[in-house]
Amino acid sequence: NFDPDQGIQETNVANRFLTDNETEAAVPLLVAQFLADTKAKANDTLVIGLINIEGDEPPAAIIQLLINHKETLQQLTGVFMGDIIQEECEVSWLENCDHSAMLQAFPNLEIYKVRGGNGLSFDQLQHAQLKKLIIETGGMSNQVLDNLKTAQLPQLEHLELWLGSDQYGFNADAAQVLEAVETASLPQLTYLGLRNAEIADDIAKRLEASPLLEQITVLDLSMGNLSDEGAEALLDNP
Repeated sequence: NFDPDQGIQETNVANRFLTDNETEAAVPLLVAQFLADTKAKANDTLVIGLINIEGDEPPAAIIQLLINHKETLQQLTGVFMGDIIQEECEVSWLENCDHSAMLQAFPNLEIYKVRGGNGLSFDQLQHAQLKKLIIETGGMSNQVLDNLKTAQLPQLEHLELWLGSDQYGFNADAAQVLEAVETASLPQLTYLGLRNAEIADDIAKRLEASPLLEQITVLDLSMGNLSDEGAEALLDNP
């Protein structure tokens, strides 16, 4: 966790920014103090945690602050936006925003992880170097899946989607989920995670005819409601 009193102590670890019940430190102020440190240019990974105590503030202001200092942060290869655990805020309560500008501003990104599905979007999901994209939600909206259809991610090897439940915003079916991944331009994809899925059985059955199986080497359906029905569909899949 970044301590503004001590500044950046090491450049080979990720700095994490968050507020808590004890300090209620303003995350934008913490990030600004980090950026003012001369060692900031040597850091390649940032982790953004809880922005306010209620967890109801989207990270738009943080994203804009980072973009405003993109010249200082051109070395960024990894970002985790929303490192917030259940004791701080339920994943289904987290408010989010569009993250396209982050990908556009930082061309050296290799790993981008975001948690929280309410209001989440990637209006332009394009990046030349990104290798790993992880989107964790309690319920992924069809908006994100539609964004994925037009994705241009030529180096992406790892795509992980936490689909969640219709009680928390998931509003697609297995056909729409697989269509989004199949339509996207992901020529290097080898790992596909369709995790935390209420419809894991439907996904398992729908995969029978999917061209994705000719490409990926790892299929991850963990944390989902996979029953014997889905397991049998996987077992019977040649």
